[in-house]
Amino acid sequence: MSLLARHCDQKLFSGAAVWDAPLMLRNIASNSMLESYGDMDNFNAYRLDGRISDLKAAVEDCQARIVLRGFSLWGRQMQKYHQLLVESGVRNDYGETKCNWHRWDESWMTACLDAMLLPGLYSTPSGSGRPDLDRTARGDDE
Repeated sequence: MSLLARHCDQKLFSGAAVWDAPLMLRNIASNSMLESYGDMDNFNAYRLDGRISDLKAAVEDCQARIVLRGFSLWGRQMQKYHQLLVESGVRNDYGETKCNWHRWDESWMTACLDAMLLPGLYSTPSGSGRPDLDRTARGDDE
């Protein structure tokens, strides 16, 4: 999704799918991501909560699709980001696919690819309605 937001004017991407990601993370000091990003300045350059207008342009001007799926480690983060998109008028296909794992393999791709490739309605619920996510999902590091 970062590539879609940073290059929406070039129309390189027709959509982006995100699975169980820390989309609203603001503090990486207590997280293993500091090693990946190097420092807070570099991390801030990739934060998606500051790229809402770019994503809105990608969706409206380029008819790009944004898909948010999967809730294991980062359920609260995904909910909050979806709500931010809705409040900002950015259409997105949001689905709460509860999973008991967070791993990098093909298992997460089916739900995302189906949402990206198959025609359907964008969903815009105001909240999760899932108290179990609020209790069990991590990602309140704001």
